[in-house]
Amino acid sequence: MNPEDIGLPVTALGAMSLNDQGASTKADSLNQAVPSLGNDLMNRILRGSASSTLADQKILIRSGLVSVNTSERSRALLAAANPLISSKALAILCVRLDQQDETITHINCSAHLFNGVEFKALVQSLCNHAKSTAIDFNACHLGDRAVAYLLCAFTKERKIIHQLKLRANSLAGQSIAALRNFLEATPALTHLDLRYNNLGDVGFDGLRAAVVLHPNLKRVQLTYCGLSAHSVIEIDIWRHSNPERQHLFEV
Repeated sequence: MNPEDIGLPVTALGAMSLNDQGASTKADSLNQAVPSLGNDLMNRILRGSASSTLADQKILIRSGLVSVNTSERSRALLAAANPLISSKALAILCVRLDQQDETITHINCSAHLFNGVEFKALVQSLCNHAKSTAIDFNACHLGDRAVAYLLCAFTKERKIIHQLKLRANSLAGQSIAALRNFLEATPALTHLDLRYNNLGDVGFDGLRAAVVLHPNLKRVQLTYCGLSAHSVIEIDIWRHSNPERQHLFEV
C-alpha cells in the first residue's frame, strides 16, 4: 500500500479520529492557541530551505521533541511530553531531520494534536532521516487513516525503527493491515506500544502471526485494547509453549 493511497488531507485532518467531531473542535482551538507556521514557511520547510541554528537546537531541546544523542544528554528528554509543542519547533525539527542531524535519535511528539500539513511534513522528514530510531506518537489521537499513512510511509522507505509508541491514538482496527506490513518490513523493531486503542480480537488476530514471527520484537503492549478473555487465554497458552518469549505480549 502506498502512503498516498490513504488520502490524508493536507489541512484539517488534525490528530484525531476522522469521526470525532469533538476532537476536531478541540484540535482547532488548540492549533489556534499555538503559533502558526503559515503556508509560506511550511512550504519553505517542505523544500528544505529554512535555516538551522544553535538557537533552533535550543528550541527543540526545550520543547521535549528530541533526545540529544550526546554523552551529557543521551535520552534525557525522551519522556518530556509537551501537548503544546509549537509549530516553530516542529518546523525546526523537520529541517534538522532533512539535514541528517545525527544527534537526533529519539523523537517525542506525545500528546500533540497535529494538523495535516505538520503531520505530512514530519512523516516525510522522518522517512529521510536514518538516525531517528525511537519515535513516540503516544496520545496524539491520530486515528486509523493517519497511522496507516505513517506506517505505509515507513514500510515503503524501509525505515529502521527500534521503538514505536502509538498508545491512545483512536485506532479501531482499520490500520491493522498497515501495522502487519510494517512489522514484516521492520526487523529491527524491538518495542511496539499499542495500549489504549480499540483493536479488539479482530485486530489481535490480524497482528498475532506477524508479532510471533518477528525476529527481534521483545515487547508488544496491548493493555486496554479491548481483547476478550478468549484472546487473553490464547496468549497465556502461547506463553507456556514459548517460555523464552513469555514477555512478548503485554495484556
